[in-house]
Amino acid sequence: MSCIFWVVNNLNKDYSTNVQFPVEFEFDTTKFVQAFPLPKVIELNVNSPGWDLVKKNLGFDLPKLMIPLTKPTALKRIPTNNFWPIIVNQLNPLIVNYAITDTLNVFIQTRIDRTVELVPDLNSVTFQEGYGRIGQVIIFPEEVTFNGPEHLLNQLPNPFPIFIVGNVLSDNFSRKVPVSISSQYIRVSPKMVEIKFEVGLVVEVTKNINLNSSELPWGVEFNVDSIECKFLVPNSRLLEFRLEKFEVVLPIDFDSLGKGEIKKIVPKLIQFPSFGELIKIDTIYVKRY
Repeated sequence: MSCIFWVVNNLNKDYSTNVQFPVEFEFDTTKFVQAFPLPKVIELNVNSPGWDLVKKNLGFDLPKLMIPLTKPTALKRIPTNNFWPIIVNQLNPLIVNYAITDTLNVFIQTRIDRTVELVPDLNSVTFQEGYGRIGQVIIFPEEVTFNGPEHLLNQLPNPFPIFIVGNVLSDNFSRKVPVSISSQYIRVSPKMVEIKFEVGLVVEVTKNINLNSSELPWGVEFNVDSIECKFLVPNSRLLEFRLEKFEVVLPIDFDSLGKGEIKKIVPKLIQFPSFGELIKIDTIYVKRY
């Protein structure tokens, strides 16, 4: 019995301890948005009667600290002392001695809209042997609008890739596909787009495209006169394909080549029939003497 009285008596005394209080930040979410997770707790050293500290250390009756941010984008690392009067006032009658969490990392940015065009990514699409895509890929709608943190949205590619998955296709493809975005703080509208393309019999065609060496600077030469390209072409348009024009460019700044330097280049086709799918292109070497 004396032990119980001793415990009760001591719990009525004042003690100090470290307590983690939940925290929430208040700002205009119509104009600003977090770019990364915000702190959920702030650890403080407080004084209070023993009974109160026992309850708070067990997570009972913990008040949530509401921290207003009048200029949310001004700072990313905010000293806890900046909010000291607010913290002390909200935790009254607890006596707040000092902050264990001395800095709050708050990554908030201006909320903006950004509209981008869409481009299909067919790298994960496979076809039954002898079949392939025989028409252009149709995306509807052709663009989407993202809403979220300015810095993150400005890093999005334009056009934005839509990843399409299809296994061993032999029939026309028509499917609704999600617009995938990795950040939970970015919204997209619409969330789904419709993808369509025709699938049919195709044949592999090899095409040799001549390189125009007459436009090369003096002292620069290729190791070949032409490049070999391979395409998948619809059977029904094979003759038309052979009659079409092809043009290739080399993505290189010739002035950057030093004397005796050799560079490996992947040529870029800028003109070829849209109904043909390029599946392979030769690399070439360029040398300055």
